[in-house]
Amino acid sequence: MDVCGCSAVMLSGLTGLEVRCDAQCTKCISKQYDALADRIEREHIPYQRDQEGKPWRIGDPCIYHDKAAVIRGFGDGDSVNIMDTYECDPPLYIWVNNGELSRPAPKVLDADDMEIKVRDVVYKLSDGTKWRVEDIHTKEPRITVKQLNTDKDVCGGWFLANEYTHV
Repeated sequence: MDVCGCSAVMLSGLTGLEVRCDAQCTKCISKQYDALADRIEREHIPYQRDQEGKPWRIGDPCIYHDKAAVIRGFGDGDSVNIMDTYECDPPLYIWVNNGELSRPAPKVLDADDMEIKVRDVVYKLSDGTKWRVEDIHTKEPRITVKQLNTDKDVCGGWFLANEYTHV
């Protein structure tokens, strides 16, 4: 193999194709990219997807039987390797079925970037009224609230969380 230092010759180590570079580097590099694409396609294992079709990635937090875990790898079919991060010391690595996993609920933040939780007392920015958080939307930063310090039973929902504050 002639070595001219072009990237096609450097790529030949990844693709396994022997390259004879005759200083027409554009031709040999295109052969190498084709060979690399073929190799990736041959060895590709697709990412598992959650119930909504969003792909899981290594390192993603997940919920397995109401316990927090982290995605560690993928297998054939629907198998996913997870690490139970909070229950065991050392952490437990197990293979589970993708259908048994869910994503953790997103954090919902108030106007001051503080996390809002169910039963928190918050204040509406527009008028300073006092409310208690009754529920948190699972997909959007919205909350259902019940007004406190009033004779009336005032409640309602799916208000934007950033319209409220803890302070």
